[in-house]
Amino acid sequence: MLGGVLYILCVLIEAVIFISHLIWRFRTRKIRAQAKSEGKTFDDISEEYKRENIEFRFAEREVKLPFFSRKREAPDSIETGDSLGVSIFNNTYKETFV
Repeated sequence: MLGGVLYILCVLIEAVIFISHLIWRFRTRKIRAQAKSEGKTFDDISEEYKRENIEFRFAEREVKLPFFSRKREAPDSIETGDSLGVSIFNNTYKETFV
């Protein structure tokens, strides 16, 4: 029973991905036709817009989610290791607490 439900769920997800791709192809058909007539690819057109600092409607966009930070806090040193002072690289004990 559960296997059938998971199979149906996977088929639906794949169908949504396929339909999304068809929509994207339909929306970009004019740009792709223009690129083909000029002997270029869609990516070439995208790069030209980027070089000329023109906003390209179909370029990748940065997703900004309020609950994810851009960068995580990095430790003071890569070799610091864990709280016991064990180095990650050479497995030697380092006194980190005085």
